[in-house]
Amino acid sequence: MEQENTPIYVWLDSSANSNNESSKTVEKHLKTKLRNLKTFNVINDCKEFIEIHDNENIILILSGSYGRQIVPQIYNLPHLSAVYVYYSHKARNLEWAKEYTKVC
Repeated sequence: MEQENTPIYVWLDSSANSNNESSKTVEKHLKTKLRNLKTFNVINDCKEFIEIHDNENIILILSGSYGRQIVPQIYNLPHLSAVYVYYSHKARNLEWAKEYTKVC
């Protein structure tokens, strides 16, 4: 069981857990900064993990395209404290994200 105040950082990206050199570099960097990082490349697996860990503080990191898909499904979970979105098309993602105050 995780410490009560230590969040679980959940990274959802299509390239997470891949053998792609760029993805490995990003994952390695994230793991040096975020002690408790879980990575997923399948939306349903990520969603299930977040739902099961309802007694933990969850911070989600994902791409804009995944955000549009998963955020509406999990946004109201009380243990989801923040969602950080990175994107290549800022304007397209700002539109959907502005509906959700937890999205940064």
